[in-house]
Amino acid sequence: MKDSGIISLVGMTGCGKTSIGRRLADILGADFIDLDEEIVKRRGEVKQIFATEGEEAFRKIECDVLTEILNSLRIQADISENTASEENPVHPKVRVILSCGGGAPTYPRTRDLIRKRTVVVWIRRPLSSISPDSPLLERPPVNGSLKNYRQILGKRFPIYRHIADHTFWNTYPNRTANAIADALRSGKTQKKPDKKANKTAAAKA
Repeated sequence: MKDSGIISLVGMTGCGKTSIGRRLADILGADFIDLDEEIVKRRGEVKQIFATEGEEAFRKIECDVLTEILNSLRIQADISENTASEENPVHPKVRVILSCGGGAPTYPRTRDLIRKRTVVVWIRRPLSSISPDSPLLERPPVNGSLKNYRQILGKRFPIYRHIADHTFWNTYPNRTANAIADALRSGKTQKKPDKKANKTAAAKA
């Protein structure tokens, strides 16, 4: 069952998930969790796992860590609900912004977890804004190649589109975060990126 209190950010490496996620968490008074950072804390450096164990092993680790996080958040939500009172009522609200690795949704089990248990926001960034020598391209599995980036995006695009409840272009992180916050507050699903919404939110950036 979808938990409207958990917002997952998905999208390609370098699309701005972390910067937008931190800003969005501040706006909504939510916690911020970076899935890659949690993997590093629990299992070691992402690049090292890719190098020594391969991508398939990494995706399984990624899925296991995500499962642990979501189960922990569900327990916390149950405890909060059980301890609610007239003095401390529980209202539906965003509790957590979860930034997922770019390739996380490509693993079927991870994709199902994200799609079924969280509200999914797809962050898009124009390819034209990414320099061929950008350090963002050094992350696996892109490994320094803009050509690889384009090919990987082509494979992932239909997956992102399929699981997304909301889609936004990353114009500027603050502006985009405000636009996402407005959409979440309104409760309206935004499957197609809305440039007008981003512009409306610009005044709040």
